[in-house]
Amino acid sequence: MWKRMSDWFAGTGSWRETAWLAAGGAACIVLSQLIWTQDANRPGLALLFAGGVVFALMIARRWKSRRKYYILGIGSLAGFIVFVLLHNLFYALAESSGDALLTGFLNVLSVSSFILAVVGSPVFLVVSMVGLLFTAGRRDRETPPQARIPLEENGDDPSSPQ
Repeated sequence: MWKRMSDWFAGTGSWRETAWLAAGGAACIVLSQLIWTQDANRPGLALLFAGGVVFALMIARRWKSRRKYYILGIGSLAGFIVFVLLHNLFYALAESSGDALLTGFLNVLSVSSFILAVVGSPVFLVVSMVGLLFTAGRRDRETPPQARIPLEENGDDPSSPQ
């Protein structure tokens, strides 16, 4: 199980690279919160976005297929809409709730959805666009149909020695 998870996060790279990127992304996000991310605080917001970019690159740094970047871009656009709707839903439920504990929990969900919509989705969209630009001239590494050797009707390879 851990082998599959590390392959998903790191491609064929080492787990140390993934750990360093995760630590760097977490450090940027924690530092942005120490600076306090307010509306006019540009260094805090820049660090927050930098941490998100590092986390997105941690996942997509070894991708060579344009299809994966397309899926990431479409998913980030869909994620923006979903997280905005979730933010509004949790906010409305928190305002109408009478229980203090439930209101606090719904406010946490509302703020988390808002941050994912405003920070997470644009970061993944930018990473997908940059990935598409870098893979624009590159073809996927699939074998072209002309290079494939057809099998005979019984399934034997005609080029193999008998």
